[in-house]
Amino acid sequence: DLALVRQSRLSVMPVSEAHWAMLCRMGGWPGM
Repeated sequence: DLALVRQSRLSVMPVSEAHWAMLCRMGGWPGM
């Protein structure tokens, strides 16, 4: 489970590339 999704603000934490790509798609960001 992604801790990032459960928090109201962004914080520094380990995020796998797959999760990061998913977050980028959700946020409409170009990604890495």
